[in-house]
Parts: sequence; C-alpha cells; structure tokens
Amino acid sequence: AIHSRLRVAILSGFLGYFFNFVMVGSVGGDVFKAVSIAREQPTRRAEAVASVVVDRVIGLFALLVLTSVAILFFDLRATSVEIQMVCRATLVCTAVGVAGLGLLMIPSFTDNPLVNKMTSIPLAGRTLKTLMDAWVPFRSHPRMLFQIIGLRFGVQGLMAMGVIGIATSLFDRQPTPLAPLIRFSLRNAA
Repeated sequence: AIHSRLRVAILSGFLGYFFNFVMVGSVGGDVFKAVSIAREQPTRRAEAVASVVVDRVIGLFALLVLTSVAILFFDLRATSVEIQMVCRATLVCTAVGVAGLGLLMIPSFTDNPLVNKMTSIPLAGRTLKTLMDAWVPFRSHPRMLFQIIGLRFGVQGLMAMGVIGIATSLFDRQPTPLAPLIRFSLRNAA
C-alpha cells in the first residue's frame, strides 16, 4: 500500500480536481496526482501511478452504478431512441463492472495460472501485475472499498446537482431534480 501524509494527499486531490477543469481533457488532474504521488514515493512509482488508476476505476464504477440506479428508478421509455441506447449500454457496462469487481475481490481469480501467465507478457504484464496488486488492500478490507464507493456516490450526486443548478440558471424552462420523481409518483398513484 502507498502511504502518504494526509496533508499531501488532500492537497494533491484538490489540485488534481482543479487540473481536471483547467487542462484539456478530464485526465489532466489524474496525471498531476500520479506525478505528485510518484515524486513523493520515488522507489514505488509504478505503485503510485497504479493507485491513481485504481482511484479512477472506482470513480467510474460508482458513476456507472449511480447512473444505473437513476435509469432503473426513472421511466425513460418516453425518451429518444438514442437515450434509450445509451441507457442500455450503461446498464450493460455496470453489470460488467460489478462482475469484474467481484472477480478482483476473489484471491483465487487473481492468483490462477492464466492470470499469472498474462502478467509475464513483456511490458503489459508488469503493468497488469502492478494494477492487480493495487486491489490487494481492498480484498483484505472490503469495507474500505464500500466506503470509498459511498464517498464517490456523494461526489457524483453533488456534481449532478451542480449541473442541474447551472441549467436552472441558464434556461427558461428549468429542469428540477424532483420533476422525474414527481411524474413517476403521479403516474403510479393514478
């Protein structure tokens, strides 16, 4: 496990978040965090970068789960065909993510001969091994993984509320986060 001082971790997190908005693309902050952690851990640079990748994967997983819950909760049959296709793709990606995360939590899956053979592939094998090793702390402390996912739900939910707030201030017909819920309740009450 990568150990970092709390002050440095918080500062790197906020600066990384800042660079996600300032730099072109949404990975600018991840690059900053990876470089920052790698400088702090000069003998464990690969593990430092792997920790940033794992953080991004957990964030994406939480976003997929939260989006899938919203898709299943709100009736989207009246939306366009394109949105329905995106919703189906999101649900499939979430199912694949749940299965993949479940497999990573099983020690016998990550320690089997096929995976060991894949980790011996030149160049890619070492990276795969480093990423797989980054999941070891979560296997021994699954509660920590669920806490991180829970925190990510909060971050993603607040981000959605921020988008709704911006849309409310920009457009004449103002969207509200409760409008789909109200429509759902009225339709089921009738």
